[in-house]
Amino acid sequence: MNERSFILGKEQEFVNTIAAIYDTIGDVDQWNRVLERMCRLLEARSGDLIHWNSHNPRVNREIHYNPTWDTEGHEIHMANLDEDPRMILANRYLGKPMSCRLHLTDEEYRSSVYYQNHLKRWD
Repeated sequence: MNERSFILGKEQEFVNTIAAIYDTIGDVDQWNRVLERMCRLLEARSGDLIHWNSHNPRVNREIHYNPTWDTEGHEIHMANLDEDPRMILANRYLGKPMSCRLHLTDEEYRSSVYYQNHLKRWD
């Protein structure tokens, strides 16, 4: 499937999602709602918006959407970010948007120590 065929039939949802991004640009409290909308549009189970501090390789702020996680899952994720292969990958693309899916397969992610030790039970 290519990008064009994926969006066919979802044109209005795509336009509404872009509008929601612009509507909430200055309202951080609404970003999770927009991320949820983006995940539905892209048929993704979860998603992250990450802000990196260029002077410190740790995440400065993360907005995460995953309806299968509870508070404990998110706390475990945040406490172990240094081990997460997606975060290690994202650190290579500082200042640029990127998709983990283009560089890391589900199999690679699910076989990582991070996933096996911390997140497998929520999948």
